[in-house]
Amino acid sequence: LLMMAALMRSGSREGMVGVVFICLVAFVRSSPAGKLKIAVAVVAVVIAAALFMPRSLTSRFVTIIRSTQQAQSLQERDLLESAAGSAQSRWDLLRTSTKITMEHPLFGVGLGQFGPYVAGQMAARGQFSYWFGTHNTYTQLSSEAGIPALCLFVATLLTCILSLGRVYRRARVIPGDQAQDVASMALALQTAFLAFCVVGCFNHMAYEMTIPLMAAITVAIGRGARNELYRME
Repeated sequence: LLMMAALMRSGSREGMVGVVFICLVAFVRSSPAGKLKIAVAVVAVVIAAALFMPRSLTSRFVTIIRSTQQAQSLQERDLLESAAGSAQSRWDLLRTSTKITMEHPLFGVGLGQFGPYVAGQMAARGQFSYWFGTHNTYTQLSSEAGIPALCLFVATLLTCILSLGRVYRRARVIPGDQAQDVASMALALQTAFLAFCVVGCFNHMAYEMTIPLMAAITVAIGRGARNELYRME
């Protein structure tokens, strides 16, 4: 509910993709009764959104799957044009960052230097450019730090996801509230990693503290749960 409230205020399409993905993960992992509850909740949210969400916001979210729409007001037309322009800009940034990765595959162009590098190239051609980020965590790393750095980053994500999966599978079969608390923590953190893997395709977050912090918590849970689960067993 907090995530939906944030989406209503921001109109973030990246956030909407993240919410949909988390709902899918929850649906797949739920019991039959849980699947029914999630399906009912999703239907209720969609109906409420159709009834109460401003059309301008609805139109912005619809651009995720459909780029062309018929505007019903000047304000909505401006919003749709802005959303379409933003989407096109991100496709251009993806192509540009991929091209730079192929040109500098080992070490990239330097941490945080994608924007200045592209602006410098365009200035050399007599064109003006703002300093944009890549809007993609994976091409941010590959273009600025090189493909080896990207491989290490992805390996960190996969290692954490697999480690949390092992803790969850072991804890959930042990009776008792303490074991179930461990299972819940592992499941929640693993879901957060999976969501990050998805939304990372739409924003550049490689140098933020999110992943190092989550990875540290993963190590703490893994080491702490090992002895605790052994004692419970």
